[in-house]
Amino acid sequence: MSQFSTAREAKEFLAERIAEEARRRGTPLSEIERKMLYFSESGWTLPEIGDVAQEFAQRYDTERYERKIKSLCRAVKKRMTKEDARAWSDAIHRIAGEDHYLLVLIGAPVRNPAALTWQQTLGVLGLIAALFVYPLALAKYLGRQPAKDEEFFYAWLVLAPATGIYWVIYEIRHRR
Repeated sequence: MSQFSTAREAKEFLAERIAEEARRRGTPLSEIERKMLYFSESGWTLPEIGDVAQEFAQRYDTERYERKIKSLCRAVKKRMTKEDARAWSDAIHRIAGEDHYLLVLIGAPVRNPAALTWQQTLGVLGLIAALFVYPLALAKYLGRQPAKDEEFFYAWLVLAPATGIYWVIYEIRHRR
């Protein structure tokens, strides 16, 4: 369970740690730089973020800014306690399924919400394997060895619905 109930809380936590590190280094973030930590096109953000983004685009070098923030994040991570690291991870996890510029700035891997997790993929592959092995094991248990053309039929019989199952799972996750 995440300690952050909203994306706003998570972003405020991360942004404050980054801004704090910049102050600690003696190079505090400008107001525009700090506000850009909250940029998002679809998730929670500051009310005036459109104006902020426009001013940022005119006055700042995006690549330099991103390198600066990534450097600050590395420094923050180096000085973290276990509890701080857990909170940092929870905050990233809380916003990871949404579109936040902060994820790019931090260098966090961006998840594709439509993709299956590795556990789900293993589950689907396990189901496919079980569906393939079951008819062959049943045939052997009944004392009858399937012919080569029957093995192909069993494989087709299993792979067709398994592919359908995978497609349905993918579609369900993709439409969220």
